[in-house]
Amino acid sequence: MEALSHRNDPITSYLAAEKGDKANDCRCVLRALITYPSFTSSELAYMMNWPEPKVAKRLSDLKRKGFIDTAPRRKCTIKKSMCCPYKVI
Repeated sequence: MEALSHRNDPITSYLAAEKGDKANDCRCVLRALITYPSFTSSELAYMMNWPEPKVAKRLSDLKRKGFIDTAPRRKCTIKKSMCCPYKVI
């Protein structure tokens, strides 16, 4: 399991780790991706009413942990450009 805070971190890091915001955000993004399969980070952010960078970070975390992967590129309905959607593995 990945450490959420380290020995020399300031107290705010320990408080954030105890709060579990990152883990909770990952669960929310994963649930959204299950509901909206093959959505891009921008499309998920729009549906969740979250900032796109926050969703993109959690998608990156989920991909690194092996919960999701990218699907073939397609045109994003939000950015109107070619983007990688995500899929649950």
